[in-house]
Amino acid sequence: MTIYGIRHHGPGSARRLREALKLQQPDCILIEGAPEGDELLTLLRDSGLIPPVALLIYRPDQPEQAAYYPFAEFSPEWQAMRYGVERGIPVHFMDISPAHLWKLQENKSGEDDPQARPRRVDWMGQIARESGYPDGERWWEATVEQQADTAPEMFTALLDLMRAVRQQPEWEATVDEETLLREAYMRREIRKYEKKGYRNLAVVCGAFHAPVLADMPTAKEDNARLKGLKKTKSAATWIPWTYERLSFMSGYGAGVQSPAWYELRFQHPQDELIGRWMTQAARLFRDEGLDASPAHAIEASNLAHALAALRGLAQPRLEEMLEAAQSVMARGDASPMQLVENALVIGQKMGEVPEGVPELPLQRHVRAEQRRLRLKPKAGTTEAKLDLRKDLHREKSYLIHRLDLLDVKWGHMQESNDRALGTFWEIWQLDWQPEQEMSLIEASFWGNTLEKACAARIKRTLKEQKDLPVVTDLLQRVFLANIASVIPLLVKKLRRLAAVDRDPDHLLDALPALTNVLRYGDVRQLSADQVQPVVDSLAPRLALGLPEACRHLDEEFAERRWQQLQATHQAMQLLQSRAREGLGTDHGPIWMQALATLADHPSSHSLLAGGALRLLFEAGERSAESTALAMSRVLSPGTPPEQAASWIEGFLHGSGALLIHQARLWALIDQWVSELPEERFQEALPLLRRTFSQFDSAERRKMSELVRGEIQEKEQPSAHSQYDPERTKLVEEVLGRLLGG
Repeated sequence: MTIYGIRHHGPGSARRLREALKLQQPDCILIEGAPEGDELLTLLRDSGLIPPVALLIYRPDQPEQAAYYPFAEFSPEWQAMRYGVERGIPVHFMDISPAHLWKLQENKSGEDDPQARPRRVDWMGQIARESGYPDGERWWEATVEQQADTAPEMFTALLDLMRAVRQQPEWEATVDEETLLREAYMRREIRKYEKKGYRNLAVVCGAFHAPVLADMPTAKEDNARLKGLKKTKSAATWIPWTYERLSFMSGYGAGVQSPAWYELRFQHPQDELIGRWMTQAARLFRDEGLDASPAHAIEASNLAHALAALRGLAQPRLEEMLEAAQSVMARGDASPMQLVENALVIGQKMGEVPEGVPELPLQRHVRAEQRRLRLKPKAGTTEAKLDLRKDLHREKSYLIHRLDLLDVKWGHMQESNDRALGTFWEIWQLDWQPEQEMSLIEASFWGNTLEKACAARIKRTLKEQKDLPVVTDLLQRVFLANIASVIPLLVKKLRRLAAVDRDPDHLLDALPALTNVLRYGDVRQLSADQVQPVVDSLAPRLALGLPEACRHLDEEFAERRWQQLQATHQAMQLLQSRAREGLGTDHGPIWMQALATLADHPSSHSLLAGGALRLLFEAGERSAESTALAMSRVLSPGTPPEQAASWIEGFLHGSGALLIHQARLWALIDQWVSELPEERFQEALPLLRRTFSQFDSAERRKMSELVRGEIQEKEQPSAHSQYDPERTKLVEEVLGRLLGG
């Protein structure tokens, strides 16, 4: 038997192990890993299994309980597996199953005693400091991973070193019970395969385990420790992994900070490594429009070697490479180096698994849909721009929204500032990560297809849900995902909750979401007729309760209410547009009355009163003269400056054009600011600054010219005085269709 102590995901260890196995020619290979993976090792013959991938072990009854064993091409275990499978040598995983550990956790009672936990000692750090290195990671890199030779004697030296460490008197106090259990299990597995007649075993394990697998205690001691060991049910499969996921501590072994760099080091000899990396960096800079020539790559390579020599190193490390690239190619600027970090240090690589990999029905359904719709899952952010007027794009949208309903967060929808896109477009940022695979397995509990799983989960949620906004949001998401079978249930629940809910917060949140459902019905060619009666019953109650809900509020709550008020006003406008087409009731009059009461009542919060008056003015319900009169009352000396400033913030929210084109309003504010005493001006200044900072640069420039007297202050005709309702009706219907309702 030969023990190979390695570091998980170590490129130098992987190269050296591959050569050592060729020399040993073992009759069986045992690898530290979950035994459930044994049946999946034959898939290594399939060219469709491309690392990075992970062996996933999970509980079928509780899929959220899972363990990951990721492997990259440069992982020593991966190279050992491939060596054995390609040559027909038996390969087995020998570590304890996670299912045993889950069962142990179930049987534990009470909280862990912190006093009973083993003392943590940084053994690698101690070795590194004795050798003149600042930490264990740098020592291992320089001593093991960066060495150009592939001589197997390194494994013997590491075994002797780890044996010396584990013979230290304080070692036992630093080892936890789980580690001792795992090591006893691995020794039992070694004995089992020796009894089967294998005499030339190759054992691949983490370097710290190597001494206790080479110098084994008696079988009686290990059996006593493992006595009564039980396990839960478990299942296993291969899943794609990513370099980004591998770049931090996660799952099996330790994460590595530079997977892309490790891959390059594994694939190429040391004398080619520096030049290849610098060439890739130069190409990357050029692709981004930055100046980087072959001469820059050569100069940066020379600088990396010079830095290594100055620091007493035989070869440049990644640190020297990055410093040299920044100095030469980025001209000392750290900003472009993020490109190098993402592409050449971490990398955007994502593995692949073949079709023969064991999958649950929901996983297979999602894969089939992704292939059918040509939405291949990829690591790293990609953009998908979907035109919902096209059948294929609409189905892509359904797929992403259905996954979102099951908490499989593949995409994030972007807000578009391009008005030309209208409501017929969705812009998604898609990024498929390994977590989505686990989320799919968890979601399989609900059904075997996306539509059935979504429907089952929504039905379960509805039984327990009593909040109107939550049900409303769920209905909106269901329309986006086109889960038609549950819409009647949602509407029924919505009607029941809407009939008894009197919370103005809930009503103000619910109405905009419901009107969005009406709009989505038009855009997505779905029937939203069931929702219209709920909206028609909700809108009058909301309007009647609005003025009272806007009184005696603190500043923070008033800000939230202002956001709700704007969203509800837009919803009411959409309902008015639909009413003109004969769809639903026109709630415009009662809504305008509610805004008028809010604007005029002395107990209304000043921010909301000012905002309500602005909405009335824009709707043509208040003339310029009456608006100016209301403003003059608010800006009178009897109103506290901070209250007046808050009113102005609400009134001018989102646009300063009103002041520029209404000379009387400008004059009132100018006079009020000019007459404020210095102390009161200081109190009002933060609110005024916040208000005016929201205007665009052109509006602020015009206002500056007004202040300096460069623009003649004369009464401009109101935009509403030029509004012709009869002529507008001629284009309203066409515009409504163009803008999606």
